[in-house]
Amino acid sequence: MSTKELYAENSYIKECEAQIVSVKERFVVFDQTIFYPGGGGQPCDQGTIKQGDEIYEVVNVKKIDGEIVYELDRSLQHLQQAVIMHINWSWRF
Repeated sequence: MSTKELYAENSYIKECEAQIVSVKERFVVFDQTIFYPGGGGQPCDQGTIKQGDEIYEVVNVKKIDGEIVYELDRSLQHLQQAVIMHINWSWRF
């Protein structure tokens, strides 16, 4: 299953809800994303992932073998709970 790239449909989306598809330590794949992955000289988007009362900094976002992989500042606490993605808008524009 590939990540739905919401940023390609609407580059003005600033936040969205997403479900966790897979986790390996601090590296996470979600079912959809508003974060542009870095590549080709273009830096990735910056922002946060909110899950419950916890806020995680997005360290890096890369496309690896067709999947958009997030590197977070620490491991997610709840693997079954949805998250809210927030783009750092001033960084993107």
